[in-house]
Amino acid sequence: MESQAPGQTRWLSTAFVYHRDRAAPIATIEGAGEGDYRGDAREQALRVGSCLADFLDPKEYRTCELDGQ
Repeated sequence: MESQAPGQTRWLSTAFVYHRDRAAPIATIEGAGEGDYRGDAREQALRVGSCLADFLDPKEYRTCELDGQ
């Protein structure tokens, strides 16, 4: 979701990460994207949300352990 504060030139975007079995987002990342153009802010937020989704365990709806950590 993109927003622009009144009088500001920068766009901010929030990323919402969903699981197919849940109606509500399992993660919300405010300020995930920022740019002079709405599309730039959206693209950044999509990348951030996709990166987070790569580390989620879909069976548990929580972060899975990474090797070596």
